[in-house]
Amino acid sequence: MLAWTSLTVSHSAAQPAAPTTPASFLANDAEGVVRFPTKKKNALGWTMQIRHAQHATAEVTRIEIEFATTGGPTTADLNLSIQLTPKASGHETPQSASRVSLPITIPQGTNRQSLVRYAPKTSFGNLYEVQLFQDGRKIDDCKDFVGESLTRQDAGLYLNLNLLGKWNVLWINSEEDRTTRSQSFENLLLGQEVSPFYSVETPDEWDKLMDDATVQTSTHALRAIDIDQLPNHWLAYQPHDSLIIHHSDWLSLKEQQTAPARAIRQWVNAGGVVLVRGISLSETIPSDEKTTTSNPGSAPTPDSIANANTIIQQRIENFDGYSIPDNTTFQSEVSYMDLSDSQIREWRDWFPTGAQTLKDSLAAFPPARLTSQTGVRSQSQLAGMVIYLGKQPIGRPIEVLQWQAASSLMGWQSHRILRAGVEPILGSSRFFQWVIPGVAQPPVYTFMGLLGIFVILVGPVAYRKTAKSGRGYLMFAIAPLLAIITTLAMLAYGVIADGFGTTTRVRQITWVDGETGDAVTRTRSTYFAGIRPSDGLTFDNNTDVTLFPDNHQRSWESQTDDRFQLRGEIVVTDKSIQFSRDYLPSRQQKQFVAHRPQDNWGYFTIEGAAPASSNEVQIQSHANQPANEMIVRDTKGTYFYAENIPPNEIVKATRLTDQEASERLGELYQRQWLVSSIVDRRQSQTSSMQNYNNEVFDIINQQLNNLSSAAKPTDGAFEFELQSRLQLGSKLPRNSFFCLTDLSPDAIAIDNAVPTDSIHFVMGSLR
Repeated sequence: MLAWTSLTVSHSAAQPAAPTTPASFLANDAEGVVRFPTKKKNALGWTMQIRHAQHATAEVTRIEIEFATTGGPTTADLNLSIQLTPKASGHETPQSASRVSLPITIPQGTNRQSLVRYAPKTSFGNLYEVQLFQDGRKIDDCKDFVGESLTRQDAGLYLNLNLLGKWNVLWINSEEDRTTRSQSFENLLLGQEVSPFYSVETPDEWDKLMDDATVQTSTHALRAIDIDQLPNHWLAYQPHDSLIIHHSDWLSLKEQQTAPARAIRQWVNAGGVVLVRGISLSETIPSDEKTTTSNPGSAPTPDSIANANTIIQQRIENFDGYSIPDNTTFQSEVSYMDLSDSQIREWRDWFPTGAQTLKDSLAAFPPARLTSQTGVRSQSQLAGMVIYLGKQPIGRPIEVLQWQAASSLMGWQSHRILRAGVEPILGSSRFFQWVIPGVAQPPVYTFMGLLGIFVILVGPVAYRKTAKSGRGYLMFAIAPLLAIITTLAMLAYGVIADGFGTTTRVRQITWVDGETGDAVTRTRSTYFAGIRPSDGLTFDNNTDVTLFPDNHQRSWESQTDDRFQLRGEIVVTDKSIQFSRDYLPSRQQKQFVAHRPQDNWGYFTIEGAAPASSNEVQIQSHANQPANEMIVRDTKGTYFYAENIPPNEIVKATRLTDQEASERLGELYQRQWLVSSIVDRRQSQTSSMQNYNNEVFDIINQQLNNLSSAAKPTDGAFEFELQSRLQLGSKLPRNSFFCLTDLSPDAIAIDNAVPTDSIHFVMGSLR
C-alpha cells in the first residue's frame, strides 16, 4: 500500500496583504506587520509601519520600515529607535535569543521615508514585542507584538530541522512563462516527494496554491515575487536556498550595474545558487571556459540520471498500480485528515491525472536530453553556482528530470546552512578547533610548581623550624596562611597570565573572481577579553555575521527546561552591526563567523605568455593589498612561486615542479592548524553522548546525515574549497592563484584587540 506524506500549507500567505510600496520584498508576509500608533487617535503627527520577516529559523532577518507624516513635513529631526524583544513563549532554546535595536533618524522636512535593516538572528521562533522609542523614551501607543508563540516548547528542534531540510525556493516571475509556472511547481513536487503530495487541500485547491506560489510541503517552500520587488541588498537572499530566474531576466541583470543586480551577484559569489530557466531551443547555453573551480561546467552523471529515472518510473508504477479504494477505506488510511466525501472523490479522480503528468513530463524531457550539450549544466561562480536548466520548447514548463538534474548538481550546496558552515543556536564542538591556544586554560605546570613550593614550605621548612624551636603549635596558623597565599598566587597568575586586554585569533579566506575583480571574504574570529570591552563588537552592515556557540556537551533537548534569558542586544544601523558586551564575557573565548562581499578587490595577471622552457614569469598585482607568498598556475598547468608582491607592482616568479608545488601548498595550509588536543577530547565526549542518548548536539551534522551526497563538509563552502585545493587535491585549477596576505582592515571587530596565530588565505582565478 502506498505510504502517504502529510503536507502543510500556509493559508495566511495564500492571501497576501497589499504591499505598502511596489518594491516591498516582504509583501506576502501579512502576519509580520505592526503599525504605530496602535490607536486610531494619532497625536504624533506621523505613522510608522514595520514589516518583519516571519521565518522561524535562525537566519538573517529583513525588517522594512515605512515612515509617513499625517500632515506636512517634519519640523525637526526625529531620533527614533525600534526595539524587538524576544518573548519566552516564542523562542527556543531558552537562552539563545537576542534583542534587536534599530536606531533611525528622520531628517527635518521629511514627508515619507522607507528604510530596510538586516539583523542577525540567534534563536528559533519569531515572537517579538516591538516597542518604539524617541530620544531614549518610550512612545505611548507604540507597542505591539509580531509573530506567534510555539505550540510546544519542546517541539522547536523538530520544526527547526524540518524547515532547514526544506528546499527554500525564490521564484522571480516573468511574463515569458507565467502561464506554465504552476505546472513547473507541480513537476517539482511530483518528482521530489517520496510519495505523491497529499493533504486536506483538494487537487483543485493545490492548483490554486501553486498559481499563487504559496506552497509549503514537507520538502519544499515555494515563494514568487515580481522583478520590481528584487531587493537592493544581498542579505535579503540569505534565508533562501535557491533563486529561480528566467533566462532573459538573468542576461539583463548580468549586464546591469543596478543595486538589485549587484545584490544577486554578491549573493551568488558568497554561496547562493541560481537556477536559470526558459532557455529556448534557439538560444545558446553559456560556455564554461573561464570557470576555474575544481568541477567546471559539470553536468549530471550517468549514475544520477539513471537513479532519477528509476525513481520516476517507480512513481509512475505506483500511480498506475494503485487500486482506488472506496471512500471508507480511503478515509481509514488517512484518518487524521478528516476528509469529506467530496474531497476523497477529488483525490481518487486525481490519481490517473498525476500518473499521466509524470509520463508527459518524462516524454518531453527524457534522460537522453540531460547528457547532451543542450541539457542541464552548472557553472561555478566563486562559492556559489549557476545552473542552466537546459533548452526546451517555448510554452513548456520545467520538467521533472530537469528538477532532478538540478538537485543532483547542487548536492549539499542546495542548503544554505551547509554552505555557511555555521549555526548560531547550538554551535558544535568544532568551536574548539579554532580557539586561541594557551588562553583561558589552566596553567597546569605553573600550578604544580606553586603547589610544590607550598608542600616544601609547609613540610621540611615550617614544620622543621617550629619543631626545633619548640613552637609546633604555630603550624595551626602557618599551614592555613600558606594555603591562602598559594591559592591567591594561583588565582593571580591565572588572571595576569592571560592579561586584561583583548586577544583574537583570526582565520580569513578570500575568494577572488579574476574576471571581475570582485571577492568574498569569510572571517572566522575567536576573541578573548581579560575585561569585556564596553563597546562590544562592531561589524560592517554589509556583513552576514553568525555567532558560533561553544557547545560540546549540551544538546537541544537538555536545554529546553532552562530559564529564559537573552544572550544580549544587537544594534543595527545603516553603517554597522554591533553586538553588545554581553556576547564577550570576561575571561571566556567567543567566536564569530562573518561573510562579506567586496567589489573591486582586485586581480592578478601573468605578464606575457611563458615559454615551455621558461623558469621565470612576471606577475602583475592589481589588488588592493600586498601578497606575502603566492603560487600561481598558468593555463598550461605550470606552477610558479613569488614572494612580497606589493599592490600595483610587477615581480618575478620562479618555476616549481608539480611535486614542489604540492608540498608547498600543503605547508601553506598547515600554517594555521587545529587545536587537536581539545578537539579530540570534546568530540569523543559528544560522540559518546550522541550514541547513547540520540540527542542533537550539532544541527549541521544532523542536516548532513539526511543527505545522500558523497561530500560531507561541516565548515561551509569556503573551507571545503580551501581544503580541496591545498590538502585533499594538493593542486590548483589552471589559470588560478593562491597566496597569503595580511589580515584585512575589517577583520577585527574590537578596537585595540591584538591578533595572535592568525592567517589570511586568498585564492581565485587569474585574469
